Amino acid sequence: MPTVAEHLPAVVAAASPGTRRTYGSSSRRMVAALGDRRIDAVRASDLEALMRQTTADARPRRNSRSGRHAGEQLIAAARAFTIAPSFVLGFDALDTGLRLLPLIGGLVAGAGIATRLTTRTGHRTPILAGLAITTAGLLTGALTDTTSSYGFIATWYAIVGLGIGATLAPSMDAVLAVMPAERSGAGIAITMTMRQTGGALGVALLGSLLSTTYRDRIDPTGLPVPAVEAATQSIAGTMAVAHRLELPVLADAAGLAYVDAMVYVLFACALVAALGAVATMLFMPAKASDRPTANSLDQVTR
Repeated sequence: MPTVAEHLPAVVAAASPGTRRTYGSSSRRMVAALGDRRIDAVRASDLEALMRQTTADARPRRNSRSGRHAGEQLIAAARAFTIAPSFVLGFDALDTGLRLLPLIGGLVAGAGIATRLTTRTGHRTPILAGLAITTAGLLTGALTDTTSSYGFIATWYAIVGLGIGATLAPSMDAVLAVMPAERSGAGIAITMTMRQTGGALGVALLGSLLSTTYRDRIDPTGLPVPAVEAATQSIAGTMAVAHRLELPVLADAAGLAYVDAMVYVLFACALVAALGAVATMLFMPAKASDRPTANSLDQVTR
């Protein structure tokens, strides 16, 4: 396993010029502070301490918010450069990013297909189809295990991306279609607020499900007392303990536990997508009526 000083410069060199300009100073600070640490041994507390030091050392500026901007930028760089390796499959940051391309490609294709389909059938049909495809992709992903090939993973990535793309584009259009042109700005604001709220709740709830399921499947029996907490907090901590204590069995158990936890998350996501499809079928009209005006809405609300 490479150290931060070995891994980080290579990742930075592979990044775009804009990314290097934005995070270059933060990456150099991480190398200076954590360069001799293996990338799987960097803990959240290490990054938190480095962020506090960066905030304290930041040069006061009008837009620096007392140095918090510098600290936040360091954490963003850490996410981009050091917390990227896949602990289960052993991919580095670049490999992981490249293997997400089927998901992105499916999303772009789904959005394009749904946009053309909407002009012929209205919004409900592509939204229903997108949610159904998303549900199917997520259920297929729930069959993933530690022996699954990348071809299988890429397939369900692409299916999920296709479904999400086919759902999001007409959903946004459907909101604007029922808003008068004079109030389209309010419609966009409401849509974006709902998306951001849903995303935040999804991350919190699904993250809790993932973390709880993972911890329940890690057996710390036989580990030294100081290592128990680290080993049961996250897969990164478990892998760090496994490498430090030379316990390949624990590393294998961590991979199995994480994939098992991800299966639960995928089932939960599939359930939400399926419920969304049912709600769309029950409550969304097949075709939107003519776009209303502000006066017509005022008359309805009186």
